[in-house]
Amino acid sequence: MLSLTDKNGMNWYPIFASNSASVALIGRQAGPNNAGPLPIRIIELPSAKELRRFDLPGLPERQWLHIRRWDGRYLLAVQIVQLESEGRKEWQQITFDTSTDPLGEGTIDPMLRLHEESANDSTFWSEAPDRAAFGKIIRGGQKSRLDEVREWLTAKLGIDLTPQHQIRANVRIVDRATGETRYQLPRPLAITICLSRDGRRLAATHDHDSIEVWNVDPPPRWPFALSAGALSFGGILAFGRWRRRRELARVRSV
Repeated sequence: MLSLTDKNGMNWYPIFASNSASVALIGRQAGPNNAGPLPIRIIELPSAKELRRFDLPGLPERQWLHIRRWDGRYLLAVQIVQLESEGRKEWQQITFDTSTDPLGEGTIDPMLRLHEESANDSTFWSEAPDRAAFGKIIRGGQKSRLDEVREWLTAKLGIDLTPQHQIRANVRIVDRATGETRYQLPRPLAITICLSRDGRRLAATHDHDSIEVWNVDPPPRWPFALSAGALSFGGILAFGRWRRRRELARVRSV
């Protein structure tokens, strides 16, 4: 058993490596203020030997939001930075290589950085190695086509069809190499989403405490469009030949 008592009131939260050979302990002071350095302890398992202890660098304009992943070497963290020159905030994902000494400032992922566009806008993401799911929260006053259908059915049937999760978002899948949108979800989802490691499935909480899973790597649509076009053309051609034969048969009968 590893003792995590701290006289300074520090709370420690564990994140296991994928091979379970180590755990990263994230230190948080009690209270809402997460500004300043973020203490990290790397513990070997099952020996409980402390391999390294360091702080993620903190600045007055920087706030560490959370640690996203620990793989035994690389630590992925998300921070909020106040951009004084632009008067807005930016969410950034930074990768730290814990095998280097000193730790350094880390590497900012160019695709996983988002700006706060306005007070009524908020964006979040869930990433896989080659793609990411970006969600844009739908604020009050914004209605999707599905919302309008729900309101119409509620008025007609007298049954409340309002989704249990009021905070929802439009979600799209983006290629991390090119920045191009690979897939757009057909309707808003709850903001609790998780993209699978292979980037092919997206899970989200659904109404009535359930989970929905989406296939966000559908096959290309052009084969189906080509097949449909070929079938339509073939049908028109066959109909034309049948009509011509019918007219010829009518002429011969006369």
